[in-house]
Amino acid sequence: MRNVSLILTLLLLIGFYAEAATHPTPRSAEPYHARIAAAAKAIPFSHGDWLGADNTDKVPPAAIKMLRPNVLFGRNYTNDVLGVRARVVFVQCTDSRDMGGHYPPACYDAQGWEITKTSEPDGAPGTPVTLEAGGRTFPVREYRFRLASFPQDTNIRIYSFFVIPGRGPVGTLAPVREAASDYTLRPFGSAQVQVITDAALPAEEARRAFHDLVEPLLPLIEAVEHNERSSTTEGSS
Repeated sequence: MRNVSLILTLLLLIGFYAEAATHPTPRSAEPYHARIAAAAKAIPFSHGDWLGADNTDKVPPAAIKMLRPNVLFGRNYTNDVLGVRARVVFVQCTDSRDMGGHYPPACYDAQGWEITKTSEPDGAPGTPVTLEAGGRTFPVREYRFRLASFPQDTNIRIYSFFVIPGRGPVGTLAPVREAASDYTLRPFGSAQVQVITDAALPAEEARRAFHDLVEPLLPLIEAVEHNERSSTTEGSS
């Protein structure tokens, strides 16, 4: 009987380690992250009437340290035809746990910004909106922030959403944290997109800026969505 128990224990251990060996690891996810980095380098600085300039150096060092990004860029865009300016921030982490605290209510508050408009019908900060770019719809959160400054305060609007491998775009942080708790998804990380405009810009023009500036990001977003472990579906929340 003792020998039988020992054999069963050994078989269970062998099964456990054999199953664990099939789990994705940071090393096995490296080709996936390399594809995302390559897709990011191919994003054009100009799109239509929008002219872009790199502004990655304005990303706070503390945020970079926390995120440990595989891809990170900030770009200022100017549309002289419309007389509109906007900024785009894209960040993608190799471990979804690093994204767990990175979203506008946390990051902008830490930099001295005050949230001025919040609607929480589902218990999450920000106003849920659905926006379109490149023939796709995105579940987005809209935030408004104010920064006290001289001679007048600065007010901005932020459209923000996340992208989870195998699921697609989501508007809130909760699904990102769920992915971080799943060891089969964790090594593939997650991404976040922010489109930032002046808060005084009419909503229609701000949404047009989102459409125009997210459209060239679609190949990058699709690279994040797809991994070998699961099929891509467009998320919600």
